[in-house]
Amino acid sequence: MLNDGVTNSWDGNVFTIYGQNTRNGTIGDALNSVPFFHGSASGAAGAIIYSNALEQYLDVCGGDWSPNIAVGNKAVFAYVLERLQPQQQFRTEKDYIWGGETWSLMGMKFMRDEYAPSLRFGKNDPKTGNYLTATFTSAATPATNSNLPASTTITVGETLWYWNTKTFQMHLSNSERFRFGWTGYKEAQNSTMDSCLLLSTF
Repeated sequence: MLNDGVTNSWDGNVFTIYGQNTRNGTIGDALNSVPFFHGSASGAAGAIIYSNALEQYLDVCGGDWSPNIAVGNKAVFAYVLERLQPQQQFRTEKDYIWGGETWSLMGMKFMRDEYAPSLRFGKNDPKTGNYLTATFTSAATPATNSNLPASTTITVGETLWYWNTKTFQMHLSNSERFRFGWTGYKEAQNSTMDSCLLLSTF
């Protein structure tokens, strides 16, 4: 979803098609999301600093659109907060929409996500998938504004995702079973507790 068809994502993949639509074709340049590399020209991972966080926020803004949430694993959540602390007064709060602890920059909520790709906290697990960052060789012609050096071994540390959730459009499945259909009570082994499963597909 967040790619431009020519620049490597955090795991090295380049996605030329989204939803069966061709990027830089059916999906125009203005609707692309360009991954940004905060590292060096040699491909080494770079430090997260306040100016980078601010510039990336502004890069995602367009007209009256702006990101309203930034998501990262525990490591990037801590790194950004440590650098922001001397810059401004801030407060953490339990966000009533997202249900987790957040703090704000320019009205955008920073939130911790256990499954955001990470070098320090990521895992390659057969049950939950691979969200451990590593190295890859970059494309020969990445987007100029991605800061990604061409044809270079790239070391990925932590990832930070900026979202404008006001533009998300989700529709429930047409299937009644997958519109929060109740599957009945489930009892775990050696347990006196029951739970139930509600199926949903967006």
